[in-house]
Amino acid sequence: LDAPVTSTGVQSKGNAIADDKGFFKQWAPEAEDAGLEVSYEGQPDVEAILVQNPDLVVMSSSGQDSATSVYDQLADVVPVIVVDYSNKQWSEVLEELGTAIGHEKQADEAIASYHDRISAVTKSITAPAQPVNIVSLGQGGNTLNVWTKESAQGSLFHDLGWDIAVPDAQYGGGNPQFDGRSDVVSVAAENFGPALTGKTIFALNADGKDSPTEFLKTQEQLKDNPAISTDSVHDLQPYAFRIDYYSAMKVLDDVEALFKN
Repeated sequence: LDAPVTSTGVQSKGNAIADDKGFFKQWAPEAEDAGLEVSYEGQPDVEAILVQNPDLVVMSSSGQDSATSVYDQLADVVPVIVVDYSNKQWSEVLEELGTAIGHEKQADEAIASYHDRISAVTKSITAPAQPVNIVSLGQGGNTLNVWTKESAQGSLFHDLGWDIAVPDAQYGGGNPQFDGRSDVVSVAAENFGPALTGKTIFALNADGKDSPTEFLKTQEQLKDNPAISTDSVHDLQPYAFRIDYYSAMKVLDDVEALFKN
């Protein structure tokens, strides 16, 4: 958005998704170039935010980075925008923020560059066998989260013209935390087999510690799975767990490298 961002809170540092300052790796180089500072790590720190003398504070209402607990304290001093990214695509969040700061043109240009890249990648690859499943590992390996077309990941692959395979409702309910959501179906281990019907699987492990593809290949109930039996399973990098403009572009780079003509 070409916004004069001066500082950010971070959740953790030096892991699969963040660099040693806590910047997400997909946009860390841009943050460094912009001289971005870290205000706090973990719980929001009102004093650390206000010492930056901000003209505007942007916070999330959901997720580990939610800062609504300090909204009242900040809103008494400085304008605050609260964004709920849990029910929006990254492009919608970008448009919302662009409008709020008067940078609608920059938002439109960024979204247009994404669609230009979608078009270029579509023309440069041979699409994998359809339909595709997009899954992430649940905690402990007892569940799989299968992403639908409404998810950020599913939306990106749908933009490429791919068909997103979704489990029948009877195989959901693996993790009650996800009940009622349209972007993900949580599947318990005993239903891995009938739930994964894609001829190609893209698998994600958000902590980046273990290969999700190797995990799927060790599951007895998936030994006859069409994607696994044809070696059509591909790891997604940890940055694909949270899709923003930067991670969307990196995922498109990865797809192009995998399936380039």
